[in-house]
Amino acid sequence: MAWSQTGITAGIGAAVAAARLLRLDATRLQYAIEIALSQAAGFRVMHATMVSSLMPAQGAQTGLRAALLAEHGFTASPAALEGRYGFLEVFAETAHMATLTDGLGKRFELLRNTYKPYP
Repeated sequence: MAWSQTGITAGIGAAVAAARLLRLDATRLQYAIEIALSQAAGFRVMHATMVSSLMPAQGAQTGLRAALLAEHGFTASPAALEGRYGFLEVFAETAHMATLTDGLGKRFELLRNTYKPYP
């Protein structure tokens, strides 16, 4: 896989966080996600360079911008995530939507993180 997961997904997470902080309704939250999806980018070839730390920062900026645009009525395709040529089709050989949505709001993967025992 040649793309960087951080570069591809960070903006989406940031869009959800920003939309929640802005108290956007469900429709505008969806637009924020879709707007962020349209800006996903990141290549693994950039790892171990100065750009490596830029990818999550760019994701945060992307997410915030997406939520602010959605707050002000900017829209996007409702098929951006699951549709033909959408995010899942482009970045996954076989999309598993249940993996993304099962336990949503109840299971937090961040809580499963731990210290790396060795470099």
